Amino acid sequence: MDFDVLPPTTAVTHPCAEPCAELLALRSESVELREYIHDVQRGSEVAQELVIQQFQEVDRILTLLQSENALRKSLLDATDQLSIIYADRSGTVGLFNRGAENILGYSAAQVVGRRSLLEFHAPEELAAMERESGQSGVDGLIALARRGSMSRIEWSYVHASGRRIPINLSISAVRDQDEHVTGIVCSAMDITDIKATESALRASEARYREMSITDNLTQLYNARHFYAQLQDECERTRRYQRPLCVLVMDVDNFKSYNDTYGHLEGDRVLTRVGEIIRGCLRRTDSAYRYGGEEFVVLLPETALDSAAIVAERIRSRFALVVFEPRPGVFDRRTLSIGAAQLRADEQPTDLVRRADACAYQAKARGKNCVVLAEEADEPDPAPG
Repeated sequence: MDFDVLPPTTAVTHPCAEPCAELLALRSESVELREYIHDVQRGSEVAQELVIQQFQEVDRILTLLQSENALRKSLLDATDQLSIIYADRSGTVGLFNRGAENILGYSAAQVVGRRSLLEFHAPEELAAMERESGQSGVDGLIALARRGSMSRIEWSYVHASGRRIPINLSISAVRDQDEHVTGIVCSAMDITDIKATESALRASEARYREMSITDNLTQLYNARHFYAQLQDECERTRRYQRPLCVLVMDVDNFKSYNDTYGHLEGDRVLTRVGEIIRGCLRRTDSAYRYGGEEFVVLLPETALDSAAIVAERIRSRFALVVFEPRPGVFDRRTLSIGAAQLRADEQPTDLVRRADACAYQAKARGKNCVVLAEEADEPDPAPG
């Protein structure tokens, strides 16, 4: 064949030229597919890594939460002396720590979700709270908590056995993120031992005070306490315009008795005087050992004529007492008594001075008698 006769513009086409183009296109698509698959695989690995990381973070957070919850529980149960109770707005208990179990005698399983917070409070104290806050139940506690009125007050819990437990109580309102009250937390400490100690201390102080104002021998009040009470009674008498009388009495011939039979027997006489005086007085009256063998009695709300009756009762009862200072030796002692009523313009010491003068006049009149201030103002009759 003569190739020179072929037209110059005529292209020579290889019979396999078209299939090769298709193969190239297919190859290109195959590469893209492989890259896509690779990207997907690589993306899947990244996604898996992210998921793993997220799970690890969740696990870390859960571990922290568990640790925090364990720490919170440890803190709540750290002391057996502190009761912590949480309740929602309805009063249903949602938290009841170990301290609450110990103080109230219930287990958390018996209380949480089953009992109302109000069951642990004394009804009369809840009633007083309602009067103060104007609201009842949990709302009343919340109202007081809002006002800060429930910060460490003395309160009472009711034990499972029914007995009352004195506590120091503090109540706090629990709020959500919008500052709405969702419940309350009551924290309390059992102060039974503290109250017992305070009571013992008060009793001890009372005993000490009583000892400081009491005569050891006769168990009557002493002279120091007499002047304090005299001042108070005189002020009260003038304020309310009521009568007040004083008796001053002295054991007749006491010195000779004491010298003859000794101080022990003399003390027995004085002790008996104190017993008889106490037995003749009202609860509002008071008696004092003034000094030595002298005694004083304060008679509030008593006019002179009534005071004379009391004085005569004391004198006559003591005159009947028989003493035996020695075996087979019997003796009686007597009292000389003076009585005076407070005057409107009179000082307390002047009142005592007048009553004392009456007692001396009773001795001058022969002893074993009662002389009133009105009588003492009159001259004694001339001997006939």
